[in-house]
This record gives sequence, structure tokens and C-alpha cells, in this order.
Amino acid sequence: MQTRNLSIVLLVIIALFALTECDNRIESIKNNLLSMQKDSIILPLDKMICMHSENAESTTLKRGTIKNKYQYIVYVDSTQCTPCAIDGMYAWNVLMDSLRTRKSQVDFVFIVAPRKEQMEKTILSIKSSGLISDVYVDTSYVFNLSNPRLPQEEKFHYFMISKENKIVMVGDILYNPSMRKLFNKIINLNKQNL
Repeated sequence: MQTRNLSIVLLVIIALFALTECDNRIESIKNNLLSMQKDSIILPLDKMICMHSENAESTTLKRGTIKNKYQYIVYVDSTQCTPCAIDGMYAWNVLMDSLRTRKSQVDFVFIVAPRKEQMEKTILSIKSSGLISDVYVDTSYVFNLSNPRLPQEEKFHYFMISKENKIVMVGDILYNPSMRKLFNKIINLNKQNL
């Protein structure tokens, strides 16, 4: 009987700990989102190498070439396997094609910041990725340095900014249906399901 009471007490303690941990994670996410919204996002694209899967040549993009109302940023930092992330980026093609045919006023900006030892594999991955968008290779980590409020967790590395470089939404619209719905609502495509 005493063992059973001890088991029940232990289960209650574990449940309370789990609830507290969940509350802490929610509070942490909320704080990260609020922190991200305090400053404008700086896109120092002119300090990055611009590459395309169909073009072996790299050129430095000049500032101001992104002109649409919104920019959706996909950022892969040096803590991730950059070539692995690039190999999966072709999955964005269907969504980007769909948005372009609807003249959605959204530019997609893919930024990768590979570790030095991953640079050669990163370039090869970009060339063979099949991605229909440019990829900006941030060799000096200028994007992260310019945006110190950007959390390190990968889930915060998918976000949309306004023309004024203010964060409008945070979330992966490719794999999260709730985020896709919010994205559609923001860009006024909620009547057309992507």
C-alpha cells in the first residue's frame, strides 16, 4: 500500500514538473518573439555571396534589389548542417512558384552561414540543389552579427519581414499548416488555399 501511495505521489510530482516545464517553454517562446520584434531586421545582402543552383558564378548582390512588400527569410546558421539544409530547400519551389503566379508581393531570401569546413560542400549543394531562388552565403556571419536579437533556436529562423524590415510573423510556412494559414492571411491570399 505504501509503495502505491509513493508511486501516486511520484506521478503527481512528475506531472507538476512537466506542466511547469511547459509553461517555462511557452514563456521563453513569448519572450523571444517579443525581443525579435523590438528592432528592424538588417539584411546585409551586399556583404554575402549570392549563388543560384543553375549558375556556378557567384556575385555580390547590391543593396536595395529586393522590392516586394514582404520578404520571407529562411536562415540556416552555422550550428546546423548547412549542406543538409540546402539539399532539402528544393521543397520550397512549389510554394514559391504558386506565390509568383499569384503575384503575391513576397520575396524569398535564403541565407546560409556555413562553418568554414562546410564551405566547399555548401557551394556544391547550392549548385545542385534545384532551388529556383538565390541563396546568400554569409561567410563572415554578418547577418547574425547585425541581428543580435535573433534567437539561436532553428524555429525562429523562419520569418517574414515588411518593407520596413519589421518582423510580421515567425514560423515555418512550408511544414506548419497553421503558419501557412497565417502567412496567407497576411499577404491577402486567404481566399486562395496554397
